[in-house]
Amino acid sequence: MNRLIRSILLGGTVGAIASAGIIALLQYSPQGVTCGPNPGCPPSEQLLVESYQFQSLTNTTLNVSNYGSGTATLIAYYVSDPSANTFSDPYWHGPSVARNGHATLNIFIDGKAFVFQPGHSHGIRIVAQQGEYGMAIAPQG
Repeated sequence: MNRLIRSILLGGTVGAIASAGIIALLQYSPQGVTCGPNPGCPPSEQLLVESYQFQSLTNTTLNVSNYGSGTATLIAYYVSDPSANTFSDPYWHGPSVARNGHATLNIFIDGKAFVFQPGHSHGIRIVAQQGEYGMAIAPQG
């Protein structure tokens, strides 16, 4: 019986020490590294489309804001129509949007596979170095 109690106590002690160590590691933050409410987290972007306006059947302008803790560097975009036709510009070098910054993005499509159709929703996916952001937009008919 004493052997069983010792095993249980030893197992409980080892488990408590391991748990405390894991919690300490999760709460560790290198000196001077903070980002928002989560100390030690890597910089990240969080883009939000504030507004958009269609300039033509092949061009729309997006006004975006970055509410993340780091700079958003935009590197590509993809546009799709309701029939799942897609236009992509994977070599586009968009602007870098600083933390709490704003930018205007001109999104062009070539008009060969489709054009922006009034009254129909179109998907736009913006690719940044640290994430992707999708949205649906629709020209007014």
